[in-house]
Amino acid sequence: AVSVRSLSVIGSYLFVGKNGDATACSQTAGSALGCELMVFDISSSTNPVYVAGRDESGSAAGTGINNVYALISNGTTLYMGKDGDPTACSQVAGSATGCELMVFDISSSTSPTYVAGRDLSRDSGASTVGAIYSLAISGNTLYAGTYGLLCTYQLCSLTIFDILNPASPVDVTDL
Repeated sequence: AVSVRSLSVIGSYLFVGKNGDATACSQTAGSALGCELMVFDISSSTNPVYVAGRDESGSAAGTGINNVYALISNGTTLYMGKDGDPTACSQVAGSATGCELMVFDISSSTSPTYVAGRDLSRDSGASTVGAIYSLAISGNTLYAGTYGLLCTYQLCSLTIFDILNPASPVDVTDL
């Protein structure tokens, strides 16, 4: 069963974060079950139209299985919080399975482009397993409600990122 975890409306587009599914992500409506990030044109509120999808690895056709828990936008940038896994966090779309924080350029809402990822270990290429469950933005600061293996007693309540450069978030502290 599909479980929607997060919703974000940007203009006339609805971004949907959902549970992972090993089915391949597809750009065809009705065949997009494997897209953990889905985009719908909601210019007609009674007839949402699927326009794009991305796998949790940043790919338009991948088969990742990690859950997406949080979505938030800031201008033309979409931040996505999700489960990570032991795979190293990669800056290449299709290989970003290990990134708990993913950044997409959504200047074209119908073609979200993966631009950066971060692991909860404060390293863009690390492989710590954790998850980001919630996101909030204030100015140039992104707050992430997190859970991870590097945290005291297996739990971090908050990870803070500097997003002055939206495509290159910097993990500044964990509380």
